[in-house]
Amino acid sequence: MDRMLRERILKKVNAELGDTIRIKKGRRTYEGILMPHHEFSGDDIVIIKLKNGYNVGIEISEGISIEVLKKGSKEKREIKRSIPHDP
Repeated sequence: MDRMLRERILKKVNAELGDTIRIKKGRRTYEGILMPHHEFSGDDIVIIKLKNGYNVGIEISEGISIEVLKKGSKEKREIKRSIPHDP
C-alpha cells in the first residue's frame, strides 16, 4: 500500500493530527491520538498514541475502519523556559 491510501482514508473521515480516533482492523480495535507520520514508518502506517503512553503503528489496508472520536485542540501553547539561578 502507499501513502496516498493512508492520506485518502484519513481525509475521508476528516481525521487530523491530534484527533482521538478509533481504528478497527479485523478483530482488533485501537483508540488513541493521531500522531505525525515519521520517516522510519512505512507509507501505509498510521501512528497513534495509546492511553498508556505508548505509540503504535497500524498498517492501513482497504478493509480498515477509522472514526474520529474527538477533535484535537487547536489552541497554541506557550512554552515557558526557566533558567536556573546560578549564584
